[in-house]
Amino acid sequence: IGRRVRYNGESRGYETADRRVARTVARWLTKGDPDAVFVYFGATDEAGHATGPLSPAYDDALYAQDTHLGRLLEAIDARRADPGRADEHWTVLVTTDHGHLDTGGHGGDTRAEREVFVILAEPGVPDGTRLDTPRLVDIAPTVLNRLGIPVDPAWGLQGHPLPRPTAPTSEWS
Repeated sequence: IGRRVRYNGESRGYETADRRVARTVARWLTKGDPDAVFVYFGATDEAGHATGPLSPAYDDALYAQDTHLGRLLEAIDARRADPGRADEHWTVLVTTDHGHLDTGGHGGDTRAEREVFVILAEPGVPDGTRLDTPRLVDIAPTVLNRLGIPVDPAWGLQGHPLPRPTAPTSEWS
């Protein structure tokens, strides 16, 4: 890991921490040369724990997270527009670490608590492409695959790389 930064959402509030994370990562993407970036936005998770995923607080946190993600995607687009970086191919994965009960909280073994979403955007994937049952355990093998790092069976990873697109295009969504 070349760089690591942690803003304490527990003490300063996740809304503040998430804004700082987005600002820092956008700067790294604009001025640096990272091979991979992992980002955690915590306000949505906190709202889900407190009031559930069907609440206005969750909606507000989700809108803010979407704004932060948009800022990062704009930084990636700026990289792609730079002729010196024309050979870069960015894969963006968005997921959560767990599901939630409609009323808030988690920790049980219900489907709602175990089920997560995975959103993948990369060159050649048309808008709205649905992946066949992506799972959280597929994230690490997918990242390694896209970085060209073979998965060693001795690591015991349970997942598999998410499939690459079948029809190459010059745009990603």
